Amino acid sequence: MDEFLFSYHLERCDFPVEKTSYLEIFNYSEPNVHTFKKESLAMADDFGDFLLRKGMYAPPPVKDNATFQNGMRLVLQHRLQNEEAFSSHTISLAKDAYRSLVLEMQLPLQGIQTTSVVGPFFWYEYNPDPANPRLQLIFRKSDVKWGTRSRGFEMMLSYNFRTRITSGYLRGNKSDEKSDEKPDEIDDVLKLLQGCSSTASHPLLLPTLFLTTQLSTENDNGQREIRGRLRRLEKALVQRYMKPVMLGQTINETDEELLRKGPQLDTINGELADLHCTAMWKRPQAWQNVVRRIVEASEQFWSTAGEEAKTPELTKLHREICSTLQLFTVKLEGLESYTHVSLERLSLQRQVMDSIVSLRESTISTMLAAQQKRLAEVTRQDGASMKTLAFLGSLFLPGTFLASIFSMSFFDFGGDMNGSVSTSAWIYFVVSMPLTALIVGAWWKFDRHSNKANRQDWHDIEAGMDVITARAMRSVQSRTGTSTF
Repeated sequence: MDEFLFSYHLERCDFPVEKTSYLEIFNYSEPNVHTFKKESLAMADDFGDFLLRKGMYAPPPVKDNATFQNGMRLVLQHRLQNEEAFSSHTISLAKDAYRSLVLEMQLPLQGIQTTSVVGPFFWYEYNPDPANPRLQLIFRKSDVKWGTRSRGFEMMLSYNFRTRITSGYLRGNKSDEKSDEKPDEIDDVLKLLQGCSSTASHPLLLPTLFLTTQLSTENDNGQREIRGRLRRLEKALVQRYMKPVMLGQTINETDEELLRKGPQLDTINGELADLHCTAMWKRPQAWQNVVRRIVEASEQFWSTAGEEAKTPELTKLHREICSTLQLFTVKLEGLESYTHVSLERLSLQRQVMDSIVSLRESTISTMLAAQQKRLAEVTRQDGASMKTLAFLGSLFLPGTFLASIFSMSFFDFGGDMNGSVSTSAWIYFVVSMPLTALIVGAWWKFDRHSNKANRQDWHDIEAGMDVITARAMRSVQSRTGTSTF
Protein backbone atom coordinates (compact mmCIF):
# COMPACT_ATOMS: atom_id res chain seq x y z
CA MET A 1 0.00 0.00 0.00
CA ASP A 2 2.82 2.41 0.82
CA GLU A 3 4.34 2.01 -2.64
CA PHE A 4 0.96 2.56 -4.32
CA LEU A 5 0.28 5.70 -2.27
CA PHE A 6 3.80 6.93 -3.02
CA SER A 7 3.25 6.60 -6.77
CA TYR A 8 -0.23 8.13 -6.48
CA HIS A 9 0.99 11.26 -4.70
CA LEU A 10 4.09 11.52 -6.87
CA GLU A 11 1.95 12.01 -9.96
CA ARG A 12 0.16 14.96 -8.32
CA CYS A 13 3.33 16.88 -7.39
CA ASP A 14 5.11 19.80 -9.01
CA PHE A 15 8.86 19.53 -9.53
CA PRO A 16 10.68 22.89 -9.60
CA VAL A 17 14.29 21.64 -9.74
CA GLU A 18 16.79 23.38 -7.44
CA LYS A 19 20.57 23.23 -7.09
CA THR A 20 21.71 20.05 -5.39
CA SER A 21 24.79 19.07 -3.42
CA TYR A 22 25.83 16.13 -1.28
CA LEU A 23 27.45 15.51 2.08
CA GLU A 24 29.43 12.41 3.05
CA ILE A 25 30.84 11.64 6.48
CA PHE A 26 32.78 8.43 7.06
CA ASN A 27 34.36 7.56 10.39
CA TYR A 28 36.95 4.86 10.95
CA SER A 29 38.70 3.22 13.83
CA GLU A 30 41.63 5.56 13.21
CA PRO A 31 40.56 9.22 13.67
CA ASN A 32 43.19 10.52 11.26
CA VAL A 33 41.35 8.93 8.30
CA HIS A 34 37.90 10.36 9.04
CA THR A 35 36.37 12.09 5.99
CA PHE A 36 33.98 15.02 5.67
CA LYS A 37 33.09 16.00 2.12
CA LYS A 38 30.49 18.48 0.87
CA GLU A 39 30.30 19.21 -2.86
CA SER A 40 27.74 19.96 -5.55
CA LEU A 41 25.90 17.43 -7.72
CA ALA A 42 25.86 19.22 -11.05
CA MET A 43 24.92 16.48 -13.53
CA ALA A 44 22.16 13.87 -13.67
CA ASP A 45 24.73 11.09 -13.97
CA ASP A 46 26.47 12.35 -10.84
CA PHE A 47 23.19 12.16 -8.93
CA GLY A 48 22.59 8.54 -9.97
CA ASP A 49 26.18 7.54 -9.25
CA PHE A 50 25.99 9.11 -5.80
CA LEU A 51 22.85 7.15 -4.94
CA LEU A 52 24.35 3.88 -6.15
CA ARG A 53 27.83 4.68 -4.79
CA LYS A 54 29.49 4.16 -8.17
CA GLY A 55 32.35 5.82 -9.97
CA MET A 56 33.83 8.71 -8.06
CA TYR A 57 31.30 8.12 -5.26
CA ALA A 58 32.32 4.51 -4.62
CA PRO A 59 33.32 3.66 -1.04
CA PRO A 60 36.87 4.92 -0.47
CA PRO A 61 39.58 2.34 0.20
CA VAL A 62 40.48 1.71 3.81
CA LYS A 63 43.73 3.30 4.90
CA ASP A 64 46.21 2.36 7.59
CA ASN A 65 44.35 -0.86 8.31
CA ALA A 66 41.51 1.17 9.76
CA THR A 67 38.05 -0.36 9.95
CA PHE A 68 34.84 1.45 9.03
CA GLN A 69 32.76 2.57 12.03
CA ASN A 70 29.83 4.65 10.84
CA GLY A 71 28.84 7.29 8.34
CA MET A 72 26.28 9.68 6.91
CA ARG A 73 25.31 10.34 3.29
CA LEU A 74 22.95 13.24 2.55
CA VAL A 75 21.49 14.86 -0.55
CA LEU A 76 21.32 18.58 0.22
CA GLN A 77 19.22 21.42 -1.15
CA HIS A 78 19.39 24.65 0.79
CA ARG A 79 18.75 28.31 0.05
CA LEU A 80 15.88 27.18 -2.18
CA GLN A 81 14.83 29.88 -4.66
CA ASN A 82 11.38 28.71 -5.72
CA GLU A 83 8.65 30.59 -3.85
CA GLU A 84 6.47 27.47 -3.70
CA ALA A 85 9.21 25.18 -2.41
CA PHE A 86 7.28 24.31 0.75
CA SER A 87 3.79 24.49 -0.64
CA SER A 88 1.65 21.37 -0.77
CA HIS A 89 2.77 18.69 -3.25
CA THR A 90 5.94 20.54 -4.26
CA ILE A 91 9.25 18.68 -4.59
CA SER A 92 12.57 20.36 -5.42
CA LEU A 93 13.93 17.45 -7.48
CA ALA A 94 12.97 16.00 -10.83
CA LYS A 95 10.36 13.25 -10.59
CA ASP A 96 12.67 10.37 -11.55
CA ALA A 97 15.47 11.71 -9.35
CA TYR A 98 13.14 11.91 -6.35
CA ARG A 99 11.84 8.41 -6.96
CA SER A 100 15.39 7.03 -7.20
CA LEU A 101 16.43 8.95 -4.10
CA VAL A 102 13.66 7.48 -1.95
CA LEU A 103 14.03 3.93 -3.22
CA GLU A 104 17.84 3.65 -3.36
CA MET A 105 18.41 5.29 0.05
CA GLN A 106 15.42 3.44 1.53
CA LEU A 107 13.89 6.67 2.77
CA PRO A 108 10.34 6.61 4.16
CA LEU A 109 7.77 6.41 1.37
CA GLN A 110 5.35 8.33 3.60
CA GLY A 111 7.49 11.46 3.25
CA ILE A 112 5.65 12.53 0.10
CA GLN A 113 2.40 12.62 2.10
CA THR A 114 3.82 15.19 4.52
CA THR A 115 4.23 18.01 1.99
CA SER A 116 0.99 19.60 3.22
CA VAL A 117 1.66 19.45 6.97
CA VAL A 118 2.00 22.75 8.82
CA GLY A 119 4.13 23.63 11.79
CA PRO A 120 6.76 21.31 13.29
CA PHE A 121 6.26 17.61 12.43
CA PHE A 122 8.24 14.54 13.45
CA TRP A 123 7.53 10.91 12.57
CA TYR A 124 9.57 7.75 12.91
CA GLU A 125 9.19 4.03 12.16
CA TYR A 126 11.35 0.99 12.76
CA ASN A 127 11.43 -1.47 9.86
CA PRO A 128 12.61 -4.89 11.11
CA ASP A 129 13.53 -6.22 7.65
CA PRO A 130 16.06 -9.00 8.37
CA ALA A 131 18.14 -8.06 5.33
CA ASN A 132 18.19 -4.32 6.04
CA PRO A 133 16.78 -3.40 9.44
CA ARG A 134 16.43 0.36 9.50
CA LEU A 135 15.01 3.27 11.45
CA GLN A 136 13.23 5.85 9.25
CA LEU A 137 12.62 9.46 10.27
CA ILE A 138 10.74 12.45 8.90
CA PHE A 139 11.34 15.86 10.44
CA ARG A 140 9.67 18.81 8.76
CA LYS A 141 8.55 22.34 9.54
CA SER A 142 6.68 24.55 7.11
CA ASP A 143 5.08 27.92 7.69
CA VAL A 144 2.49 29.98 5.91
CA LYS A 145 3.81 32.26 3.22
CA TRP A 146 5.50 35.48 4.19
CA GLY A 147 4.74 37.71 1.28
CA THR A 148 4.98 35.41 -1.72
CA ARG A 149 7.51 32.88 -0.36
CA SER A 150 6.86 29.66 1.54
CA ARG A 151 9.40 28.82 4.24
CA GLY A 152 10.60 25.78 6.14
CA PHE A 153 12.88 22.76 6.14
CA GLU A 154 12.47 19.03 5.48
CA MET A 155 14.53 16.07 6.58
CA MET A 156 14.05 12.41 5.61
CA LEU A 157 16.52 9.96 7.14
CA SER A 158 17.04 6.22 7.10
CA TYR A 159 19.52 4.54 9.45
CA ASN A 160 20.67 1.09 8.42
CA PHE A 161 21.56 -1.02 11.48
CA ARG A 162 23.63 -3.40 9.34
CA THR A 163 25.83 -0.82 7.58
CA ARG A 164 25.63 1.82 10.36
CA ILE A 165 25.13 4.53 7.72
CA THR A 166 22.51 7.27 7.96
CA SER A 167 21.19 8.17 4.50
CA GLY A 168 18.92 11.07 3.90
CA TYR A 169 17.53 14.06 2.04
CA LEU A 170 17.73 17.54 3.54
CA ARG A 171 16.34 20.75 2.09
CA GLY A 172 15.33 24.19 3.34
CA ASN A 173 15.35 27.92 2.73
CA LYS A 174 15.96 31.05 4.75
CA SER A 175 13.58 31.86 7.58
CA ASP A 176 14.43 35.57 7.30
CA GLU A 177 14.04 37.17 3.89
CA LYS A 178 15.15 40.60 5.10
CA SER A 179 18.82 39.67 5.17
CA ASP A 180 20.50 38.08 2.16
CA GLU A 181 23.75 37.63 4.08
CA LYS A 182 22.23 35.77 7.02
CA PRO A 183 22.73 31.99 6.67
CA ASP A 184 19.70 29.76 6.52
CA GLU A 185 18.85 27.04 9.04
CA ILE A 186 20.52 24.35 6.95
CA ASP A 187 23.82 26.26 6.97
CA ASP A 188 23.73 26.55 10.76
CA VAL A 189 23.01 22.83 11.18
CA LEU A 190 25.76 21.81 8.75
CA LYS A 191 28.28 23.86 10.71
CA LEU A 192 27.22 22.09 13.90
CA LEU A 193 27.30 18.74 12.12
CA GLN A 194 30.83 19.34 10.91
CA GLY A 195 31.93 19.91 14.48
CA CYS A 196 30.20 16.65 15.53
CA SER A 197 31.15 14.65 12.45
CA SER A 198 33.19 12.14 14.45
CA THR A 199 29.99 11.15 16.30
CA ALA A 200 27.76 10.75 13.25
CA SER A 201 26.86 7.20 14.27
CA HIS A 202 23.59 8.16 15.97
CA PRO A 203 20.54 8.64 13.67
CA LEU A 204 19.01 11.19 16.07
CA LEU A 205 22.08 13.44 15.99
CA LEU A 206 20.90 15.51 13.02
CA PRO A 207 17.32 16.04 14.34
CA THR A 208 18.79 17.04 17.72
CA LEU A 209 21.05 19.59 16.05
CA PHE A 210 18.02 20.99 14.24
CA LEU A 211 16.21 21.31 17.56
CA THR A 212 19.19 23.21 18.91
CA THR A 213 18.84 25.82 16.17
CA GLN A 214 15.04 25.97 16.33
CA LEU A 215 14.85 26.29 20.12
CA SER A 216 17.71 28.73 20.42
CA THR A 217 17.95 31.62 22.86
CA GLU A 218 16.49 33.83 20.14
CA ASN A 219 13.07 32.31 20.77
CA ASP A 220 13.45 32.77 24.55
CA ASN A 221 14.52 36.38 24.09
CA GLY A 222 11.48 36.89 21.87
CA GLN A 223 9.20 35.78 24.70
CA ARG A 224 11.06 38.05 27.13
CA GLU A 225 10.64 40.96 24.74
CA ILE A 226 6.92 40.22 24.55
CA ARG A 227 6.65 40.46 28.33
CA GLY A 228 8.51 43.81 28.33
CA ARG A 229 6.28 45.27 25.63
CA LEU A 230 3.25 43.91 27.47
CA ARG A 231 4.26 45.70 30.68
CA ARG A 232 4.57 48.98 28.81
CA LEU A 233 1.18 48.41 27.23
CA GLU A 234 -0.43 47.64 30.59
CA LYS A 235 1.04 50.81 32.03
CA ALA A 236 -0.29 52.88 29.14
CA LEU A 237 -3.79 51.47 29.64
CA VAL A 238 -3.98 51.46 33.44
CA GLN A 239 -2.57 54.96 33.94
CA ARG A 240 -5.53 56.28 32.04
CA TYR A 241 -7.76 55.40 35.01
CA MET A 242 -5.52 56.21 37.96
CA LYS A 243 -7.59 59.39 38.63
CA PRO A 244 -10.93 58.08 39.93
CA VAL A 245 -14.31 59.52 39.15
CA MET A 246 -16.85 59.15 41.93
CA LEU A 247 -20.58 58.99 41.49
CA GLY A 248 -21.95 62.50 41.17
CA GLN A 249 -18.47 64.07 40.96
CA THR A 250 -18.25 66.99 38.53
CA ILE A 251 -15.83 66.37 35.69
CA ASN A 252 -13.35 69.21 35.32
CA GLU A 253 -11.61 70.35 32.17
CA THR A 254 -8.63 67.99 32.63
CA ASP A 255 -10.88 64.96 32.99
CA GLU A 256 -12.85 65.94 29.91
CA GLU A 257 -9.63 66.21 27.92
CA LEU A 258 -8.50 62.79 29.21
CA LEU A 259 -11.79 61.22 28.25
CA ARG A 260 -11.74 62.85 24.87
CA LYS A 261 -8.14 62.05 23.94
CA GLY A 262 -7.10 59.03 26.00
CA PRO A 263 -4.47 56.58 24.68
CA GLN A 264 -4.09 56.12 20.95
CA LEU A 265 -6.50 53.23 20.78
CA ASP A 266 -5.72 52.28 17.18
CA THR A 267 -2.01 52.04 17.98
CA ILE A 268 -2.59 50.04 21.16
CA ASN A 269 -5.02 47.70 19.40
CA GLY A 270 -2.46 46.98 16.69
CA GLU A 271 0.20 46.42 19.35
CA LEU A 272 -2.05 43.91 21.13
CA ALA A 273 -2.63 41.96 17.93
CA ASP A 274 1.08 41.91 17.10
CA LEU A 275 2.00 40.76 20.62
CA HIS A 276 -0.57 37.97 20.48
CA CYS A 277 0.75 36.69 17.15
CA THR A 278 4.35 36.86 18.37
CA ALA A 279 3.49 34.97 21.56
CA MET A 280 1.89 32.21 19.49
CA TRP A 281 4.94 31.96 17.21
CA LYS A 282 6.92 28.76 17.90
CA ARG A 283 4.31 27.83 20.49
CA PRO A 284 6.11 25.56 23.01
CA GLN A 285 3.34 22.99 23.04
CA ALA A 286 3.92 22.04 19.38
CA TRP A 287 7.67 21.65 19.95
CA GLN A 288 7.04 19.65 23.12
CA ASN A 289 5.30 17.03 20.96
CA VAL A 290 8.28 16.96 18.59
CA VAL A 291 10.76 16.52 21.44
CA ARG A 292 8.63 13.75 22.96
CA ARG A 293 8.59 11.83 19.67
CA ILE A 294 12.33 12.27 19.17
CA VAL A 295 12.86 10.85 22.67
CA GLU A 296 10.71 7.86 21.71
CA ALA A 297 12.70 7.39 18.49
CA SER A 298 15.96 7.57 20.44
CA GLU A 299 14.73 4.90 22.85
CA GLN A 300 13.66 2.75 19.88
CA PHE A 301 17.12 3.06 18.34
CA TRP A 302 18.92 2.19 21.54
CA SER A 303 16.73 -0.80 22.30
CA THR A 304 17.17 -2.11 18.74
CA ALA A 305 20.91 -1.55 18.33
CA GLY A 306 22.92 -4.67 19.06
CA GLU A 307 25.25 -4.85 22.01
CA GLU A 308 28.24 -5.00 19.68
CA ALA A 309 27.20 -1.64 18.22
CA LYS A 310 26.98 0.06 21.62
CA THR A 311 30.58 1.18 21.72
CA PRO A 312 31.74 3.54 24.47
CA GLU A 313 31.66 6.40 21.97
CA LEU A 314 28.12 5.61 20.86
CA THR A 315 26.98 5.13 24.48
CA LYS A 316 28.40 8.52 25.41
CA LEU A 317 26.75 10.16 22.37
CA HIS A 318 23.41 8.54 23.15
CA ARG A 319 23.59 9.75 26.74
CA GLU A 320 24.42 13.28 25.58
CA ILE A 321 21.52 13.29 23.11
CA CYS A 322 19.11 12.08 25.81
CA SER A 323 20.42 14.75 28.16
CA THR A 324 19.93 17.43 25.50
CA LEU A 325 16.40 16.25 24.80
CA GLN A 326 15.65 16.24 28.52
CA LEU A 327 16.94 19.82 28.71
CA PHE A 328 14.64 20.81 25.85
CA THR A 329 11.70 19.13 27.60
CA VAL A 330 12.21 21.07 30.82
CA LYS A 331 12.94 24.27 28.95
CA LEU A 332 9.77 24.00 26.88
CA GLU A 333 7.68 23.25 29.97
CA GLY A 334 8.87 26.48 31.59
CA LEU A 335 8.44 28.39 28.34
CA GLU A 336 4.91 27.03 27.95
CA SER A 337 3.99 28.32 31.41
CA TYR A 338 5.63 31.67 30.65
CA THR A 339 3.81 31.95 27.34
CA HIS A 340 0.50 30.97 28.96
CA VAL A 341 0.83 33.81 31.48
CA SER A 342 1.66 36.26 28.68
CA LEU A 343 -1.40 35.15 26.70
CA GLU A 344 -3.61 35.50 29.79
CA ARG A 345 -2.34 39.01 30.38
CA LEU A 346 -2.88 39.84 26.73
CA SER A 347 -6.46 38.57 27.06
CA LEU A 348 -6.94 40.82 30.10
CA GLN A 349 -5.66 43.83 28.18
CA ARG A 350 -8.04 42.96 25.37
CA GLN A 351 -10.88 43.17 27.91
CA VAL A 352 -9.53 46.52 29.06
CA MET A 353 -9.54 47.68 25.45
CA ASP A 354 -13.16 46.59 25.14
CA SER A 355 -13.96 48.55 28.29
CA ILE A 356 -12.21 51.60 26.88
CA VAL A 357 -14.21 51.33 23.68
CA SER A 358 -17.43 51.01 25.68
CA LEU A 359 -16.44 54.02 27.77
CA ARG A 360 -15.66 56.05 24.70
CA GLU A 361 -18.95 55.07 23.12
CA SER A 362 -20.85 56.10 26.26
CA THR A 363 -18.85 59.33 26.41
CA ILE A 364 -19.64 60.05 22.78
CA SER A 365 -23.31 59.33 23.44
CA THR A 366 -23.21 61.72 26.39
CA MET A 367 -21.51 64.36 24.28
CA LEU A 368 -24.15 63.88 21.59
CA ALA A 369 -26.83 64.39 24.23
CA ALA A 370 -25.07 67.58 25.33
CA GLN A 371 -24.91 68.79 21.75
CA GLN A 372 -28.60 68.08 21.35
CA LYS A 373 -29.22 70.04 24.53
CA ARG A 374 -27.23 72.94 23.18
CA LEU A 375 -29.20 72.75 19.97
CA ALA A 376 -32.37 72.84 22.04
CA GLU A 377 -30.97 75.88 23.86
CA VAL A 378 -30.41 77.67 20.57
CA THR A 379 -33.95 76.80 19.59
CA ARG A 380 -35.13 78.17 22.93
CA GLN A 381 -33.26 81.41 22.30
CA ASP A 382 -34.94 81.69 18.93
CA GLY A 383 -38.23 81.18 20.74
CA ALA A 384 -37.29 83.97 23.17
CA SER A 385 -36.71 86.30 20.24
CA MET A 386 -40.14 85.45 18.96
CA LYS A 387 -41.48 86.18 22.43
CA THR A 388 -39.84 89.58 22.31
CA LEU A 389 -41.59 90.33 19.07
CA ALA A 390 -44.80 89.13 20.65
CA PHE A 391 -44.13 91.43 23.61
CA LEU A 392 -43.73 94.44 21.33
CA GLY A 393 -46.90 93.50 19.57
CA SER A 394 -48.67 93.19 22.92
CA LEU A 395 -47.34 96.61 23.97
CA PHE A 396 -48.91 98.40 21.08
CA LEU A 397 -51.92 96.20 20.54
CA PRO A 398 -54.19 97.74 23.27
CA GLY A 399 -53.49 101.28 22.13
CA THR A 400 -54.05 100.29 18.53
CA PHE A 401 -57.27 98.61 19.49
CA LEU A 402 -58.53 101.68 21.41
CA ALA A 403 -57.39 104.02 18.66
CA SER A 404 -59.58 102.07 16.32
CA ILE A 405 -62.46 102.55 18.74
CA PHE A 406 -61.90 106.28 19.10
CA SER A 407 -61.52 106.70 15.36
CA MET A 408 -65.19 106.09 15.07
CA SER A 409 -67.80 108.76 15.66
CA PHE A 410 -67.18 108.76 19.37
CA PHE A 411 -65.14 111.97 18.98
CA ASP A 412 -65.55 114.80 16.57
CA PHE A 413 -62.22 116.29 15.53
CA GLY A 414 -63.60 118.40 12.71
CA GLY A 415 -63.59 122.25 12.56
CA ASP A 416 -60.98 124.35 14.34
CA MET A 417 -60.55 121.78 17.12
CA ASN A 418 -62.00 124.23 19.70
CA GLY A 419 -64.30 122.45 22.03
CA SER A 420 -64.45 119.51 19.68
CA VAL A 421 -62.78 117.06 22.09
CA SER A 422 -65.15 115.17 24.24
CA THR A 423 -64.89 115.66 27.95
CA SER A 424 -64.72 111.82 28.14
CA ALA A 425 -61.28 111.58 26.45
CA TRP A 426 -59.77 110.49 29.72
CA ILE A 427 -61.49 107.20 29.22
CA TYR A 428 -58.88 106.28 26.53
CA PHE A 429 -55.97 106.61 28.91
CA VAL A 430 -57.74 105.09 31.88
CA VAL A 431 -58.57 101.99 29.89
CA SER A 432 -55.48 101.56 27.61
CA MET A 433 -52.73 101.98 30.22
CA PRO A 434 -54.03 99.42 32.80
CA LEU A 435 -54.81 97.02 29.97
CA THR A 436 -51.28 97.31 28.54
CA ALA A 437 -49.71 96.87 32.01
CA LEU A 438 -51.85 93.80 32.62
CA ILE A 439 -50.82 92.14 29.34
CA VAL A 440 -47.09 92.93 29.81
CA GLY A 441 -47.13 91.67 33.40
CA ALA A 442 -48.79 88.42 32.42
CA TRP A 443 -46.16 87.85 29.69
CA TRP A 444 -43.27 88.58 32.10
CA LYS A 445 -44.64 86.14 34.67
CA PHE A 446 -45.02 83.39 32.06
CA ASP A 447 -41.51 83.93 30.64
CA ARG A 448 -39.89 83.80 34.08
CA HIS A 449 -41.61 80.51 34.89
CA SER A 450 -40.54 79.06 31.52
CA ASN A 451 -36.85 80.02 32.07
CA LYS A 452 -36.85 78.43 35.51
CA ALA A 453 -38.16 75.17 34.08
CA ASN A 454 -35.48 75.17 31.34
CA ARG A 455 -32.69 75.76 33.88
CA GLN A 456 -33.92 72.82 35.95
CA ASP A 457 -33.98 70.58 32.87
CA TRP A 458 -30.40 71.54 31.98
CA HIS A 459 -29.23 70.85 35.54
CA ASP A 460 -30.86 67.42 35.44
CA ILE A 461 -29.16 66.56 32.12
CA GLU A 462 -25.73 67.60 33.45
CA ALA A 463 -26.24 65.49 36.56
CA GLY A 464 -27.22 62.53 34.37
CA MET A 465 -24.07 62.95 32.25
CA ASP A 466 -21.91 62.90 35.39
CA VAL A 467 -23.64 59.75 36.65
CA ILE A 468 -23.18 57.91 33.32
CA THR A 469 -19.50 58.87 33.07
CA ALA A 470 -18.81 57.96 36.71
CA ARG A 471 -20.39 54.52 36.30
CA ALA A 472 -18.37 53.82 33.15
CA MET A 473 -15.14 54.93 34.81
CA ARG A 474 -15.74 52.78 37.88
CA SER A 475 -16.45 49.76 35.64
CA VAL A 476 -13.11 50.16 33.85
CA GLN A 477 -11.31 50.79 37.14
CA SER A 478 -12.65 47.51 38.52
CA ARG A 479 -11.42 45.63 35.41
CA THR A 480 -7.97 47.21 35.47
CA GLY A 481 -7.59 46.71 39.22
CA THR A 482 -7.02 50.38 40.01
CA SER A 483 -8.38 51.54 43.37
CA THR A 484 -10.91 54.31 43.86
CA PHE A 485 -10.85 56.90 46.62
